[in-house]
Amino acid sequence: MKMYLTIGKLFEQTVAKFGNKEALVDRPRGIRWTYQEWNDEVNKLANTLLASGVRKGDRVSTFLFNSYELGTVYFAAAKIGAIINPINFRLKADEVAYILHDAEPKIVLFEHALEPQISKIHDQFPSVSFWSIDESTP
Repeated sequence: MKMYLTIGKLFEQTVAKFGNKEALVDRPRGIRWTYQEWNDEVNKLANTLLASGVRKGDRVSTFLFNSYELGTVYFAAAKIGAIINPINFRLKADEVAYILHDAEPKIVLFEHALEPQISKIHDQFPSVSFWSIDESTP
C-alpha cells in the first residue's frame, strides 16, 4: 500500500522542521506566530471541529476574508480529513445559499462583517452550525 503525503501531514512536517521560525504575520492585529504557535491554534480548532461532530469526509464551509483564520481552518480541516469549502466573501446571500445547498457542510465559519448575508439565508439550513470567528457572535 502506497502512502501519500496529505496537506495536514505536510503542515505537521513543516512545524517539526521550522517550529521556532516565524510563519504568520498579521500587522494590523499585531499577530506574529511561529509555526509552533500557529500549529497550536490549528490543533485547537481541529479538536473543536471534532468535538462538534465533524468527521473525515465532512465539509466545513468558510465565508471569510483572506486572513490567517482562513489558513487556520484550512489546516485544521486537513488534519482531521474534513473537506474545506471556501466561499468567496464577495458573493451575495443567494449565491452563498446555492453553494451551501450543494456542499451540505456541517459547519459554516463566517466573518462578522459578512453576517448580513448569513442572516438572510441562515433559516434555510437548520442542520448546519454557523460559527462567527469574531468575539461578538450575532
